[in-house]
Amino acid sequence: MHNGISQTAACFELLRLECHECLVNMDRLSESEIRDLLSLGIPSGSELSDSDDDITEDEIVQIDNMCKTVLYKKSNDEFDTPALDSVNDVDDVGLQCVDREVTNILKNENIEADEHLNTVHNTYVYDEPNIVIIRPSRSRAMNNLGDKQNLTSEVFHDIPNNLDNDDIREEENVAPNKSVKKSYRDLMWTKGNKVFSNDNEFTGDTNIPDTIRQLKTPYGFFRYIIDDSVFDLIISETLKYSLFKDINKPFKISMDELKRYFGILIMTSIVKLNNVRLYWNSNLGNHIIIKAMTVNRFEQIRSFLHFNDLTSMPDRDSPQFDRLYRLRPIIEHLNEKFSSIPMEEHFAVDEQICATKAHHQIKTYNPMKPHKWGFKNYVLCGVSGYAYRFEFYTGQENSVIIEPDLGACANIVKRLSLIIPHDKNHKLFCDNYFTTVGLLVHLHQKGVLCVGTIRKNRFPNLNLPNEKDLKKSGRGTSIEHFSNVDGTDVSVVGWFDNKLVALSSTYVGENPKDTVTRFDRKNKKKIEIERPAIVKEYNRFMGGVDLMDMIMGINRATMRTKKWYFRIFYHSIDMSIINAWLLFRRVYGKSITITHFREQVAITLCKSGDLSEKPKRGRPSQKSLDQLICKKKRGPKQPVPTLDTRTDGIGHIRKFLPNRVRCKHPKCKKQTFTFCEKCEVSLCSNKKNDCFADYHSS
Repeated sequence: MHNGISQTAACFELLRLECHECLVNMDRLSESEIRDLLSLGIPSGSELSDSDDDITEDEIVQIDNMCKTVLYKKSNDEFDTPALDSVNDVDDVGLQCVDREVTNILKNENIEADEHLNTVHNTYVYDEPNIVIIRPSRSRAMNNLGDKQNLTSEVFHDIPNNLDNDDIREEENVAPNKSVKKSYRDLMWTKGNKVFSNDNEFTGDTNIPDTIRQLKTPYGFFRYIIDDSVFDLIISETLKYSLFKDINKPFKISMDELKRYFGILIMTSIVKLNNVRLYWNSNLGNHIIIKAMTVNRFEQIRSFLHFNDLTSMPDRDSPQFDRLYRLRPIIEHLNEKFSSIPMEEHFAVDEQICATKAHHQIKTYNPMKPHKWGFKNYVLCGVSGYAYRFEFYTGQENSVIIEPDLGACANIVKRLSLIIPHDKNHKLFCDNYFTTVGLLVHLHQKGVLCVGTIRKNRFPNLNLPNEKDLKKSGRGTSIEHFSNVDGTDVSVVGWFDNKLVALSSTYVGENPKDTVTRFDRKNKKKIEIERPAIVKEYNRFMGGVDLMDMIMGINRATMRTKKWYFRIFYHSIDMSIINAWLLFRRVYGKSITITHFREQVAITLCKSGDLSEKPKRGRPSQKSLDQLICKKKRGPKQPVPTLDTRTDGIGHIRKFLPNRVRCKHPKCKKQTFTFCEKCEVSLCSNKKNDCFADYHSS
């Protein structure tokens, strides 16, 4: 190229290469555009690569005009080139051309190309050690494409010239323009028993911090997860939504009202009625719900309840659009709280269904599941059933990929496992939907060991016997293959029970075997068969998510609603209660059932704030106080309030009964006329015995 040519002309020389690539697919251009390009006498792509002749200035002017008329009008999808708004944008296109030339040079020299190179946005994500060859290759690319001094001084002033191995770091939070999945098609498998090292002992810390051990009641554990920040967020966003609907009618809700609303939701998961308004029915209703809030106020709160600012929601056509935007603050808060607990040694990743038939695009259908319709939720659970992190499927998860790209299914496990501490020898279990060679290697490099069932087509060159061959050898037959992948030992074991089961692991193999009991239908008797160690390990620790599903099925919030996101909100509350209950048991042992735990939380929430009787409108009722609390001799005992309710110091008003009843203080056996309206218990209140004050302070 001649000296003195402008930088723009040099970049159009680079665009000339793009024109020749586009001529390969001539159907993308109109007839007039093809005719104009051919009239220039531009050689074909192969002729261009063999031609060393310099281009003249007249040809550059012609190419300049043609690029303005052809390339400026073509979109990014057609030419794989960014749409240009002005002549000044051509420099960025020139940068991309050099990146492509670098990639071509590396490919010609049989070096794995680094397709993450992006000099336009100045992002460098390097996964391969061959990146040291990028620097001289870039220089050769600039020599091939244009005047090195012009391009270096003007266009490439932001490219570092001293890239070394020590300066290159993997940036996982940078999303490259194009993600590359690593291929494992050259794997070589060896038949035999793999002996793994003995340095797989767990070295993490599972001790509960003192701040959690100081919690005493079920309500306290629940409030550790659903704290005041959640209630403040809902109150604020509910008010914004009411102003969005009608600026002249703001809907205000207090924190005590919102707590009672939560309490009613939890109580309805224990007491099942087929209509919401029946909970306020005089015959079928629940007296705790009736005293907590009126039905009209409950429905009013439910109609305005919101969790995020809709005025800031991105448009559907925007790349930042989130299909769970309405619930994103709640999901992020719960994930943060769930993962703040010290983690167990064993984890399981599996999917669960938030059952619903609501009309929304993220709803899925699986005819093989008990709940066929619903929102799919991927959960990382411990072996106890505690959920450390969850992710609802929206179809947008792989729009921005955190490197390395392991595939759509394996990326789910990779995202959920980001919270697992590295190099502590945690064990993670997953089924064949998630397990790939890349996932096993990636987790092992992070210090997380993995076991999972597999699909054989995801493990290249693996020649496990088919089911018919293993069936001839009888039940309990197993075979093992192993390989070394990027320094990670991977074992694959096939075991025939009723059917062929294939599993893979990075820390356990076929041996040592044990025996299990099975029923032989042909001989109608129980038999002993061999079981590989990897199968025993998988069966023992894989059921964490299924355990949470089982616990959730005992008392599930099923209040009907027309709003699709309310179903996910109810599911999140259920997960929070189960996690709080499991955390309570982890501290105090098996001292309470999940139903009793829900009841204690619901009652405490329903009695939040001041519940004293307000003056009623209209004619006074014919029922007097003595008629409401009068009971027969040896009738049902008075309910005992929870510790959080009786010590909150709000709304404990003294009432007087027409007849004496026994004091409910544990250390008092006297008779009294005094009655606490909120706690609904009789307590002494005089100069000698002030059981009322003592009961509400301890």
